[in-house]
Amino acid sequence: MLILIGLGLACSSADQTSTSDDQVEQANKLLIEAKGREAEVNELLNRSKPIADDLLGPELAKSKGKDIEAYKEKNKSRFAEVIEIREQSDKLGSELIGKLEEASKLTVPKVLDEYLDLRVEEAKKAQKINGLLVPFLKIFLKTKDLVTMRQQFTEYNKSYVEADQEHNEATDKLQQFQKENMLPSESN
Repeated sequence: MLILIGLGLACSSADQTSTSDDQVEQANKLLIEAKGREAEVNELLNRSKPIADDLLGPELAKSKGKDIEAYKEKNKSRFAEVIEIREQSDKLGSELIGKLEEASKLTVPKVLDEYLDLRVEEAKKAQKINGLLVPFLKIFLKTKDLVTMRQQFTEYNKSYVEADQEHNEATDKLQQFQKENMLPSESN
């Protein structure tokens, strides 16, 4: 849990040379706020994922030509719901990153500083993944040409795989740092 990381590092004696307790306390508060935003983002993503998976799943794959346009029209409100939820999640994700970046600018012990830098990197990679769906859906809903739609799906899938790989690498790096420094790991 992030609270424990901040408190544990605040008590660390290894490199507290000129670290202000107020700065560490402020960083801890920002971590708590970031964790709250993260929970909200995850809740929104969990709400939108089954809808998006259903919309872009087998039923769509069965549609051909004009059937796709009918499918889009029939599911217009569900597409709009996914877009709205994902836009909310993107906004909260940006706030999450802002809190982490603000905390990373404070004068804190070296271990906490390194942790914050890795956490910012991981959050940005997660945000990159989460931000891919809305632009894709908006373009998909406007596109009429099947060949172009297929290209868009291919590009989206490629971008998603690349962003997911980057996020996994950032997550692995963060978890390795936590392990090496005996910091509690986060469960998302």
